[in-house]
Amino acid sequence: MQIDKRGIDYIQRRSALIEEVTRDKVKAMAKKLLSVEPAIMVVGPRLDTKG
Repeated sequence: MQIDKRGIDYIQRRSALIEEVTRDKVKAMAKKLLSVEPAIMVVGPRLDTKG
């Protein structure tokens, strides 16, 4: 837990953190992460701009 920087009191805070999650918060995050907007991914070696 210290490696993840969650704090020494994470075990005591964990239940409260989980209870904070609401249906609306989950929907908003899903909408953000699972949007249908086109995405572009470029695969290949890096092109140098210097000739």
